[in-house]
Amino acid sequence: MPREKAQNDEAHDEEPKDTSFRDILWFRAKPETRAGRLVAEYVLAVAISTLPLAIVIVTLGRPRDITIVLAALLLSLGLGAVSHSVALIAPILCALTCLFRLSIVQGSLDTLIRSFPPYRRLGLALCIAVAILNLTAVTVAKIWRHRWLKCGWVLLILGITAGLSAGFWLTSGDRGGATLSGMGMGLFAFVMFKELSKSEDTTDLLVFNAALVALGTGLGLSGEIEYRIGSDIIEISIFFVMLTSSMGAIGFLVKGLVRALKGNLPLTVPGSALAGVACGILYPVATGFVAGLVHAPLSCLTIAGLLFGHSLAPTRAGVRIFVELWDIIKTAWSDGWMELRLVPMAILDFEPTRSLVVGMSWVAVLSFPRGVWALLPVSAMLVGYFRLLPEYLFLVMKALWRVRRAQRTSRDELSRYLSDLPPYEHELIVIPIVGHARLLVASFRIAPQATLETVSKAVQMGPSWGYWRTLESAWDEIAAIAAEFDGAERSRLVRTRLLAFCEPERIAEIATHDLSLATLTNHLYNPSEASGDDTESPEGERGDLAELMPALKGVAQGVADALAQDLPIQRERGLERCINVLDRLQGRTQQLGLGDRAAAEWLRVLKHWQVVLRERIETDASVIPHKEVIQPFQSGNPLRADRPYLFKGRKRLAQDIVRTIRTGGRPTLVLHGPRRCGKSSFLLNLSRLLPDDVLPIYVDLQSQAMTSSEGDFCYGLVRAAIRDLRSRGLDPPMADRSTFKSAPYPALEDWLDELRPRLGERRLLLCLDEFEKLGDAMERGRVTTSLFDELRHLAQHRDEFDLIFCGAQTLEELGPGWTSYFINARPIEILYLEPDEARELLLDPDPAFNLKYDEGVVRRVLEMTACQPYLLQLIGEAMVKTANRHGMRHIDEAYLEEALGEALAAGAIYFANLWEETTGATPSEVAAGQRLLLALAHERPLPAMDAAASAALRRLKRYHVVTTGDKYRIEIPLVARWLRDWKGDEARVGT
Repeated sequence: MPREKAQNDEAHDEEPKDTSFRDILWFRAKPETRAGRLVAEYVLAVAISTLPLAIVIVTLGRPRDITIVLAALLLSLGLGAVSHSVALIAPILCALTCLFRLSIVQGSLDTLIRSFPPYRRLGLALCIAVAILNLTAVTVAKIWRHRWLKCGWVLLILGITAGLSAGFWLTSGDRGGATLSGMGMGLFAFVMFKELSKSEDTTDLLVFNAALVALGTGLGLSGEIEYRIGSDIIEISIFFVMLTSSMGAIGFLVKGLVRALKGNLPLTVPGSALAGVACGILYPVATGFVAGLVHAPLSCLTIAGLLFGHSLAPTRAGVRIFVELWDIIKTAWSDGWMELRLVPMAILDFEPTRSLVVGMSWVAVLSFPRGVWALLPVSAMLVGYFRLLPEYLFLVMKALWRVRRAQRTSRDELSRYLSDLPPYEHELIVIPIVGHARLLVASFRIAPQATLETVSKAVQMGPSWGYWRTLESAWDEIAAIAAEFDGAERSRLVRTRLLAFCEPERIAEIATHDLSLATLTNHLYNPSEASGDDTESPEGERGDLAELMPALKGVAQGVADALAQDLPIQRERGLERCINVLDRLQGRTQQLGLGDRAAAEWLRVLKHWQVVLRERIETDASVIPHKEVIQPFQSGNPLRADRPYLFKGRKRLAQDIVRTIRTGGRPTLVLHGPRRCGKSSFLLNLSRLLPDDVLPIYVDLQSQAMTSSEGDFCYGLVRAAIRDLRSRGLDPPMADRSTFKSAPYPALEDWLDELRPRLGERRLLLCLDEFEKLGDAMERGRVTTSLFDELRHLAQHRDEFDLIFCGAQTLEELGPGWTSYFINARPIEILYLEPDEARELLLDPDPAFNLKYDEGVVRRVLEMTACQPYLLQLIGEAMVKTANRHGMRHIDEAYLEEALGEALAAGAIYFANLWEETTGATPSEVAAGQRLLLALAHERPLPAMDAAASAALRRLKRYHVVTTGDKYRIEIPLVARWLRDWKGDEARVGT
């Protein structure tokens, strides 16, 4: 079932969200919203909705029954704090109750008056309680001004306990009840100290103090009166449910009081106590409304259920029936005391299904004494909730009538017919309207452009679930009609169709089957191709469908693969990869040269898909508990810029590069280091480490497309520059591949000349990763030394251009073919992380990482790896797998040993490369080097040092496998352990 709110989230980053009605009612709105006027208008609306009750009371009641109207008014104001729609319908329900069972409500009022304490006694109790509370509040305020929070809080707890206990005791004469009431509110204040101490605003302290006084007074007094009234068990339970709305009413009054008195504490405390007294007196009267409704005729209950369902009906939202009650309570409670929304009824305006569950529960409780007949009010509530009467029935008749008249209707009238139906009108109708899909098809057949315009606007509005079902029913026929349209109209229809996918499962269907999309796009691209590459359509068109649909199908396949995963963390990672691809497609869309409208609609589609996928990630995180620790470590491919938390350190190295390129002479940099020491990851994340005026361009020379010819190299360099510059917000010039085939170097320099004024004061830093591949290409005859001449020319004569070679070897090791061209080269070695950087990598690789380590585990990992980046990632990955395998969230020494064994097996290729490649350049050197490694691993004397052994030792030192100090040793202890565990004794070498 779709998540319709996703439709309006594409502009989430562009503009702030509107202030909600609850924010306005709680005086949290911004000044420009004129919250005071809106609150006044709301109070006026509540007063108007109370007029029917006032008329009933004046006509049928007694003069003192006007108190009943005041109670209904206060009840509506309290409900408005949690659901303004229910608040406006509540006085009408009260009027129905009084119309049929006024005697019960009057009896509740009479009983209240008879059981009410004497006025003198009540006044004395209030004076004493307010005096104690006021003195406490003034003293605590002065203490808090000096930021002595704990001292002030102790005094506040004692004052609240003493003041409320004294007031209740003088009112009721019950010492035990008074003591329990005062201690209960004091305990509540004590529990809330941790949250309140985080506040820096003294207004929050004032509001909380005043609200606590009002709540204690109101709830205690109303509870005492209700106890004396002695209602039956149903009325008592209903009374306590109604107390939740009393919290809203008290909060509303207190917030307005604090705002009106401008933070005057001595006046706010007694005012809050009086507000609590008002609620405490009037809410037992409001209990009579519910009691009267319980005993009202079945017809009255049915009408009440219908009205209640209408008030809870959702706007533009789907209906998901199955929801856990505990999750509802947790959601309501998690809003926090600062919002004064500590009541489960606060869910009424939060989510449609929860509103439906609560509404049905209320109607069921009210109707319970009727037995089987209780199903009638509950059914009426459902009819009202889904607006089946009268709106739905009327719309069905109108849609069927217009389908019959469609062939005799003009185009303008058809467009008007569609605009009279949801979602343009009657947006509260959330179920499909019979005949609506047939009307859409008939209208599209007669007036396709007008119908497409209407449907496109409706989709952008984020309509209800029913409209989505209507579109699903009509899409196949609409697509068959539109198959003969021109490319622009087909493209727009496809965009509208893609916006209708509001669930990851629907997006995934593109990868397998979607007849309507296949009908519209199968002649523009080959559906079997989903790579997203720049592929010409069979007809030679370069339209947006031919460019983007294969890529979107690739995203859909990625979503399907992610949803097929069993573990939640695997699904999350798969969906995150799809979101990243959609990010890149947004940049690609801007390169197609589309019109403003088409580009905006494609961007809306891509952002909408991202919202849908992010919502699924959030839903999985909230519904499915993550029993396993997330796996943030990545020991395989280089770390890309989309994983910033996992890349740690290297700031000193980046600063060294900046200093070098800004000095005179501008040397060519050669970044070299052993395999798997983080060179590529450093280059991929270099943009986050450099100042804004240095723009790194990453080029991976392992790609055969870069070294197949000199033209391909120059064009690939330009494509990489366009990609990276656009990611930094620049608008580089476009490039045509054909111009690079015939004259690569003039085309490259022409492009750089066009780019230069757009750079301003910034400069390019060209990073050629795996630069040794250029030498391999030269040996194979794919490129010539002209490429070296051009690179040297660019580095020496273009002020906006700097060059970094990155690889495992230096230029001297590659020979004179390199050093003769790049004489002014400066080598920079990249090795291990700093200990602090390595520690941060293990402890904080991801914000959601929750694996803990016993004391000494991290220190031992740093020692075993010597802070080598790949090995840190390898062991981190193994520790997470070990913890998940055992269902643990911490790693001790025993689990670390298990993880080390797993890491040695997982890193077999890395260790084998050390064993085979770094030990020597010839077979004799390799054998000698391996004997040296085994001797050092087993801490035995070195074998005889002949020429081969000496050459092997120099090579091992060069690649940082062996180091010297007091004696030779293997630089990384984990390598020595692998040699002992996996290679055994030196006698096996050469066998």
